[in-house]
Amino acid sequence: MVRVLILEDEKQILRYYQSIVESAFEECEVFTATSGKRAISIIKNNKIDLMLLDMELDDEKKVLGLDYANMISCLQPDVDFIIISGYSDYLKDAGDVHPFYYFMKPIDDVFLIRKLLEWEVLRSEGEKLDQKSIRLVTENGMAIVPISHVCFIEKMNRKVKIRTKTKEYVCRDSIKNMLTKLDKQFYHVHQSYIVNMKHIESVEVKEDRTWGIKFGGLDEEAILSRYKAKHFFEEFTGAFK
Repeated sequence: MVRVLILEDEKQILRYYQSIVESAFEECEVFTATSGKRAISIIKNNKIDLMLLDMELDDEKKVLGLDYANMISCLQPDVDFIIISGYSDYLKDAGDVHPFYYFMKPIDDVFLIRKLLEWEVLRSEGEKLDQKSIRLVTENGMAIVPISHVCFIEKMNRKVKIRTKTKEYVCRDSIKNMLTKLDKQFYHVHQSYIVNMKHIESVEVKEDRTWGIKFGGLDEEAILSRYKAKHFFEEFTGAFK
């Protein structure tokens, strides 16, 4: 069952989007809202998988759907977004929620259905691998990464870098939220780093009393804080023998 929330202030257009969504998915529950406040209320009481939202919610464009999308992504971080707008100027701001797709008006209903089905395929793949992978909305699109492939995760301002032995993914997220997606093989070694214990090749002390964590096949290293080192070695010393 796919649960979709549509935010559009014009009722006729809202019903049009609703008909497209209902024709795209075999099983879906569609919630509709003509205001951001109503959308927030729905999100607080229902698990939503995908949200379609109009960027401009009033004639004067003083209220942007993106403002509510940012709030909604805080309430439910796993919600995916499809943004609809009549102005390309807003495209640069849409990166704050990493939309699955950004549509320019007028909408081509066939193309919208195609994108909805593409999203459903990616979602299904993610659910199959849910306990063994993480789904990322990166700067280059969506990606599903097996957690066993992740060597370390690094905080980069308001973004995080997920590093495997062969690839690098950058997405807008936080270290705190990433920790909720990982299992016990990962350790929060520094305020800016999470490491996969199974990929650690060596740990070497540095001059500033921190430790450098090296991974097999990578030139990059993570940092182990001196404040976390004692517990780190007590808990995982066997991994380095």
